[in-house]
Amino acid sequence: MELRGIRRCWDQSLAHEQPHVVIALLGRFKNEVDESHHLMPVVYHTPRGLEPSKWVKRVLDEYERLNIQSGYMFRNRDGTKIKIKDLEPKFHDGRNYCRILP
Repeated sequence: MELRGIRRCWDQSLAHEQPHVVIALLGRFKNEVDESHHLMPVVYHTPRGLEPSKWVKRVLDEYERLNIQSGYMFRNRDGTKIKIKDLEPKFHDGRNYCRILP
C-alpha cells in the first residue's frame, strides 16, 4: 500500500455517490516492466459495522503528523518496505493479539 496513491484518490472516492476508499498498491504485477499503482476500491463501511475508511484515514493522519507524504504504508524505520516474514511472528505469538475495546 502506497501513501501518495491513497491520498491522491481520497477526496474523490469519499465524494462519490457510493463512498468508498481507494487503496493504492505499488509494484510490478503480472510481468509488468515498471512499478505502477494498481487501485483497489474498498467499501466505506461494511454491513457488519467495520469501517475501513476510519482506519485508513487514521494512518494517513499519523503519517501527515510525521510529515511523511509518500512511501509504503507498512515500512521499516528507514522507510523501506517491511517484509511479510518480519510481521509473521507478531501474528503467531499468542501474547501479541488485538482485542476490540467497548
